[in-house]
Parts: sequence; C-alpha cells; structure tokens
Amino acid sequence: MASRLHLVDSSAAPAAVNVDFDAPALCFGPFALHRARKLLLEGDRPLRLSSRAFEILSALVERPGVVVSKDTLIARAWPGTVVEEINLRVHIAALRKLLGDAQGGTRYITNVSGRGYCFVAPVVRSTAKLHVAAAPMSRPGTVGRAIWPMIGRQTEMEALKRLLDQRQLVTIVGPGGIGKTTLAARVTQALEAEHTDGAFFVDLASSRDPAEVASAIATAFGVTISRTDPVAGLAGFAKSRELLLCLDNCEHVVDAVAALVEGLLAQCPSLRILATSREAIRAEGEQRYHLGSLTAPPLGTSLTADEVMRFAAAQLFVDRAAASLGEFTLVDADAVAVARLCHRLGGIPLAIELAAARIDQFGVQGLLDRLDDRLLLQAPGRRTALPRHRTLRGMLDWSHDLLEPTQRAVLYRLSVFRGSFTLADALSVVAQSQLETSEAAAALVALAEKSLLSMERHGEQVRYRMLDVTRAYAAERLALLSDADHWHRRHAEHLVARMTQADGHWAAFGRERWLASYADAIDDLRGAWRWALASRDDVLAARIAAGAAPLAFQLGLLGECRSWAEQALAMGGAASDTVAAMRLLVALGHLEVQTGIHAKPVLAWFERANALASQSPELRGDGLAGLFVASFGAADYPAAAQRADSLAEYAQAAHDGHIELHARRMQAQAAHYLGGHEAARAHAESLLDLPMPGLAMASNSPLQIDRRVSMLIVLARIDWLQGRTVDATHRVETCLALARSDSPFALCQALALAAIPLAWWMGDFARAEFGIVELNEQATRYASMHWTHWAAHFAHHLGTTVASPQASPVQPATLKQRDLLATLDPASVDDALVARVQAGLVGWNAAEVLRVDAIRRAQRRDLPGALEAVRLALERARRQGELAWELRASVTACQLGAPDARSQLGRLLDKCHHLGMTGPDVRQGKDLFRSPGPSTLATPL
Repeated sequence: MASRLHLVDSSAAPAAVNVDFDAPALCFGPFALHRARKLLLEGDRPLRLSSRAFEILSALVERPGVVVSKDTLIARAWPGTVVEEINLRVHIAALRKLLGDAQGGTRYITNVSGRGYCFVAPVVRSTAKLHVAAAPMSRPGTVGRAIWPMIGRQTEMEALKRLLDQRQLVTIVGPGGIGKTTLAARVTQALEAEHTDGAFFVDLASSRDPAEVASAIATAFGVTISRTDPVAGLAGFAKSRELLLCLDNCEHVVDAVAALVEGLLAQCPSLRILATSREAIRAEGEQRYHLGSLTAPPLGTSLTADEVMRFAAAQLFVDRAAASLGEFTLVDADAVAVARLCHRLGGIPLAIELAAARIDQFGVQGLLDRLDDRLLLQAPGRRTALPRHRTLRGMLDWSHDLLEPTQRAVLYRLSVFRGSFTLADALSVVAQSQLETSEAAAALVALAEKSLLSMERHGEQVRYRMLDVTRAYAAERLALLSDADHWHRRHAEHLVARMTQADGHWAAFGRERWLASYADAIDDLRGAWRWALASRDDVLAARIAAGAAPLAFQLGLLGECRSWAEQALAMGGAASDTVAAMRLLVALGHLEVQTGIHAKPVLAWFERANALASQSPELRGDGLAGLFVASFGAADYPAAAQRADSLAEYAQAAHDGHIELHARRMQAQAAHYLGGHEAARAHAESLLDLPMPGLAMASNSPLQIDRRVSMLIVLARIDWLQGRTVDATHRVETCLALARSDSPFALCQALALAAIPLAWWMGDFARAEFGIVELNEQATRYASMHWTHWAAHFAHHLGTTVASPQASPVQPATLKQRDLLATLDPASVDDALVARVQAGLVGWNAAEVLRVDAIRRAQRRDLPGALEAVRLALERARRQGELAWELRASVTACQLGAPDARSQLGRLLDKCHHLGMTGPDVRQGKDLFRSPGPSTLATPL
C-alpha cells in the first residue's frame, strides 16, 4: 500500500524545529513546494499529500502558465502504468480542495478543455531557510499486504466509490477467493486522496476474538484502547476526522465487528467504513455489495484469442501465466481451452491464479484435462450456489497433489506462521538439520513460485506470507500428523529466541528501526501464546509473555501486555523460569506506573520482583532498579537515592556497565529531587556525553525511555533553578525533539516534568496550556491514566491562574504532583507539604514551599514566623544554588520588611543580569527594587 495507507499519526500538535532546505522552493500564495524534500508547506505547517498528488502538483507548478497535457501528468504520477483518466481527475480535485480552490479563494489550477491543466497563480523561487513544524511521530504501518493484480473490476470500483459517497458502511460480500480483498485495497487506495485524514487498511485475518478486533484497529490508528470500552478509545480518535477505514476478512469475527462498527458510526459522522466478509455484517445502516465472478468468455468451438481476451477472467489467466512463464501470449489454438478453463474455475480469481501458475508443467490443454480428471471440480452455475470452502479446498487439493513430498511437508509446517516471515525465520522452524535446511529453502522458493506463498518486499528484505485460505488448508493437514505439536513448539521457541534477539538490538537500533524490524511478530506471538495455553505448557507460555512484553508495550498494546503477564504468572509456569518471572513482574510494575495513579500497586509488583531477585544474584540489579522506580514514583526520594546507590554498588561488583549506567541515571534523578543539583548535573552530563544511544532492553525494562530524555529533563530544571533560562529553554526543545522520536511515554514525561512547568515558571501560560493539551492527547491515546491524571491537575491549576476555570480532577494529586504544583500555584501549599520539606523528604522545591509558607504566616498576622520562614527559604536556596527560588524569596523578604532585604535583592538582580536570567520573577524584582515606597504582600507570587 502506498502513501497514507501506511499510517502516520497526525493528531498530536507538532513542536516547531528549524529545518534547512538547500534546494529552491517554489512559492505561491501562502504555499511553498520543496521538491527535493517531497514537502508542501502552508506557512510553516506541512500539508498531507499523497505521492502521486505531489508529482502532479510539481509538474504544474514547475511550468506556471503553461498547459500540461493529461498524458504528461499521468506519466509523471503513474510512470509505466496505464490508468484511467478519472484517477487524474480525483487527484486534481483533492489538490484544489487542499489549496482552497474550492472555497472561492485564489485560483491555482484551471482545466483547459480537451488539452489538460494549467497552474495560473504566480510562482516565485526562494532559497530562504524556513521555520517548519516537525512531523508528528510515526507509528508502524498497517499489515503491508501486497496488492494482487486486479483485472476487470473497474465497474465494481466505481460502484463502490459511489456507495461510499452515499453511505457510511459498505460491505463487499462474496465467497472466498473472489477478490474481495484486492478490490477493497484498490478502492481504499483510490479514495485515499478524498479523505482529509487518510485511509486505513486493517486485516482481521489473524484476529481470533472480539478484543483482538479492536486491538487491530487501534494499532492501525496508532492509539491505545481500554479493554472495558474499546469503542470509546477508537471513537476518540476518529470522531473529529474525515477518514476511510477498510476492515478486511471479517467473517470469522463478524459479531464483534458488527458491534464495534455500530458503536463507531454512531459517534463518528465523517467516518466511512468499507468491509469485506463472506457474509453480511448485519450492522445498522449497512449497504451490502455482492461481488460476483469475473466475466468469462462464452463457450464455443470457434473462439479466437482476441474474442476470449475481451473477458476479465481470460485476461487474468493470461496475465498470471505470463508471470509464471516469463512470457505468454494467447493464440487462437488455445482460445477455446482457456475459455473452458475460465468457466470450469467459475471466474474465481484465486482459482484462476492457482491454475495459471501450473501452466509451465502442463500447458493450457493439460491444465484443462487435469481439471476434469483430478480436481472433480463441478462447473458452477450461479456464484451464490457454489460452496466456497469446497471449491477452494478442491483447488488447494489439486495444487497440493502436484507438490513434491518435501514441498508438502514445508507447506504444512509453515502454516504455524500467522503473519509474514523471512526465509531465515521459516528455516529456523521447519528444518532440523543442514540437509533439511537446504531442501526446505528450495521447497519454500517453489511454494512461492506456485502461488502458495506470496512475496512482499520491505526495502531490501523479502518477506513471505501464506494466503489465509491456504494457511487454513495447510493447518488442517498439519493437525492430522502425529508431530503437529512439535512444529508449533518450534515456532513458539523461535519467537522466544527472536524476542531475545530483539532485546539485544534495542540499544543499537533505536526505537523506529527496532519497531520496523520486529513489529510484524505480534500476530505470531499471539498465535504461539494461544497454542501454549491450549497445550497447557505453562513454562513456554510464561516465556512467550515475557518476550512479548517489550513489543506489546512499544506497539501501545498495554492492556494485552498486562493480560498476558498476569495470566502467565497465575498459571505458575514462571516458577520454573526465574528470568521470565522476573521480566513479567517488572513489566507489570512499569505497566502499573503508566496505567495507574496510586503508588501501592507499583510497589507491590516491584517488591515481588525484588524478593524473586534475592534467590538469583544475577537478577539483583533488576530487583533494585524496580524498587527505585517504586520509591521515585511515590516521591520517597531518600529511599530512591538509597536504592540508586545500592544499584551502583551492585553494578560495580558485577562489572556490569549497562546496569552502572542505569544506576547513574537514577542517582542523577534522586539527587536533583533531594536538592543536590551539582551532583545531579555531574551524573546527567556524563551520561549525555556517552556515545551509547540507549541501554539494552534486558537492563532497561520495556517501559524505559531514552536516558537522554530523562537526563535533559533533569538538566533543564536545574538550569532554570540556577538562573540559566536560555540554557533551560534550549534543553527543553532538545528534550522534546528526542522524546518525539522515542515513544509517547517519553513525550508525556518530557511535557509534564519539564516543558509545562518551565513555561509556567516563565509566565508563558499559552505555551503551558499548549503543552497540557498535548500531554492529555498523548496520554488519552495510549491509555496512560498516570499522565492523564497529570494533565487534569495541570489544567485545573492553570485555570485558577489565568481565570479560565477547568473541571476539578476526580482523583487527588499524588505527592510527586503536589511537590511540583506547589511551585506553580501557591494556593496548593498546605501544612502537610511544609512538614514534608522540613522532614527532608523533598529538597528541590523546599525553598519555594518555605517562601509560600512565610506568606501564609504573614496573612495569619504571624510576622515573626513569616520572617523566620523566609529566612529559611533564602538559606536553603543559597545552599542549593537555586537562584530562581532565592530571587522569589528575596522579593517576599522585601515585602515583609526584612532587614537588609532590599540590598540583597539588588545584588541578586545584578547576578540575574549577568546570567541572562529573564521572566516574570525578574521583572517583579526590578519593579520592587525601583519602587521608593514600602512594599506589601497584596500580590504575592
């Protein structure tokens, strides 16, 4: 699938970054066309444009005022391909809509009747550097299914396009092998440009229960959904978008699809759904489209090749025969035989393709003879009267009987794969010796040549996939053998090994390349998990769940990941594999961090992990790391620091460099939150200077974010506290850019702990509000209750600050949130927070909490207590090197009339000027220092 059929998440508001364009841009109106970068901008905002639409626009803009013929435009957008003129008109219409032609504004593209199209607006070449919004983080695309040849379906295509223009739900109904998938894929591709937010193709063939249907759609959309209400999560993404969703292979999960589709369409008025199924979905508002056979030539004794080739069934046969032989032209001598073949095969595209693939063995007449003698396939009358499974079983029986014994064995064994696989994947499962490996490789290639396997090219890598009906047939054959469980076990063990390999590649690949390499394994992991459960192999099930956890998390399948982990632990198999049990417990702890609010469940999982680690010294590091996460998340920073130090000692004793890096990262975070900013800076900067991009997954948990993101968060906060506002701003921008390329959870952390508070402290409430909106969108999309809770509290307190009230959060703030909110909204400071500071449980905000406490005491007319509190605030800020808090405390000291407060404020303002510190605190300090009269606490910070 091309263009937007490979999904890009466009819902998150992009952050601006500077991008240099060396090639001249072609500018017109508010738009700039960068041909080298395949980019169209409106102002500084990238516009979504299919590759063919981009080529058409480029051809027109390159020659403004010149009529470009339709043939020239078609050749530019569809090189080497014959297409109908309507395809060009569709893309021209989409371009006009995108450029605003259709809204009565500036005209850009005109139609010159009978000649072509002309770009009529002035075009200027520009080499200026532009300020461009960064592209949103992409996610893995859809299934990547190869689009099979489609011949003779133009009428059906146009009918379906008209129906989708009129109805929200259209289902292509017909027997297997009739070409429903191919037609749906082509229609989806053709309508891509007409839907502002793109087209999504979802193959449900691997889905086996209702929950997997919703998960498959969620994966395509790039969202995470809850298990309890999947429709709400999907509708939250689709309700405000104009998009087309194609659901392929619905028949085996038709009830789940019907319920889900009705729920979505009720909430999403701009959503269009095209489905394929052997039977109608029977959902509210469904428009059924029954797909019949390809047109076949009439039976006769004097047909010519030209007469036969007027019919789509014959065209498809000749096309696939040519693909099989390298070259094939139908001659008059074979015309009658081909016509009879097409009739015998019922005009079924799959049957025709399978037959044509054997032409090299039997020739045209031989195929017809074999059809009669070996398949016993009855010539169908009406397509609706033909039993689909019997027809295709007959065709597959025939193809099967033509295979050599080794090819048959390999076909059966390959049926254990649910998704695509490489040659190496296949051989690791189906071959048990060097001799078998060589024979199996030859057999696999032969199966592909005989159309029993399809080939897909992903860059330089070739992947194989078995057609669904072929896989079901081969799986039935495999189940009849005594060693069927053996091959399922080999498949499951191969997946465990592949996920172990994925762990090792995490650090070297980076997230984007890692997902591109391993995301395809999720369907196979699901199949292996189901087999292990059915076989009651609890140990293997635990290993599969542990291996799948990192991938499931990275794909946003948090609910599925949790379900597997909890079930695997409950079955008891993990007791025989300490490493698998440890990974499951750690994964559940981190999942609780993201999906929950309270600290106790997190601590419970990590305490279980630590208890298990005590039985195996080599796992001690994982146990300590988990306890740090629990303590740090609960805002128990002294305990977090102690556990980080213990982890560092363990790493040194074990000579484990990865765990040592992990420990130093934790030490930096704990030191900063306790107020030891210089120690935190030393750790953080040393980690940023290291060339290693990330930690191995085994030492880095499936939920860990890039260490550079977490260290930049620490450094940005320290820079601001120490008065380096320019450095802090730069750190935040770098941090956000890295987080967007890492994971949505990294982005949530960067927004909540750095970008939003820094904007707030700087008085840039618009930027803070923008960050809150983005945080909420990301957290909601990926079902992270933890970060949704942060966004809710930010919104509530920002509402009180800028007088735009928000609804109060349902859950009270956590200790970690309260520590931060105390520096944003003084009204959130209470006696409990002051006591927490006085007890030494938190240090980074201590000076600010004590300053606000001084104001509270003054408002209660306790001036001595207020002066003492502000003195302690100043002392703490100076000791910890926090110029930002010291400046605030100095202003409050002046307002309270503390001795020598004004001269101290003057010295601090000089220091701020020297460092280039800016912001509302500096402005208030200057105003107060210049004021000749006494100050008051009328407008405290």
